[in-house]
Amino acid sequence: MLDELMGTATALLTADDPGVALRRFMTAGVEIFCRDRAFCEVVGRPSVQHPQVRDAIDRLCDVVETLTARAREQGAVRPELTGTDVVLLMSGIQHTAAPLLAAEPQAWRRYLELVFDGLTTRSGRVLPYPPPGRVPLTEPASR
Repeated sequence: MLDELMGTATALLTADDPGVALRRFMTAGVEIFCRDRAFCEVVGRPSVQHPQVRDAIDRLCDVVETLTARAREQGAVRPELTGTDVVLLMSGIQHTAAPLLAAEPQAWRRYLELVFDGLTTRSGRVLPYPPPGRVPLTEPASR
């Protein structure tokens, strides 16, 4: 599935409209996450310790950052949006919709639209919090 996401992201790097390309990538990504809900759990858990999985996630994050940068340069999304934000939001959309998916398999589309609305530059308000670093490959140690 990481390869599928990477193929989608790479193909969209040359799209004429970077804003539409980012939207298409996020839609495809959330659709993949919702199609196989275990994917989000597996990628965020012990499998990320495997070097090939870590490498695939790093490569995906690099491509998503490029997609996001193109959309930022076009003015299609907030200037402070990062590729890491995009990757984390996609997973968050799946987790938000998860309780509804058995009864309403397309419920995730509502949450994706809400996220898209928040990603646009219409509000003109700069976020008061700094962007995150890279997507963490391990969970923080318990204290």
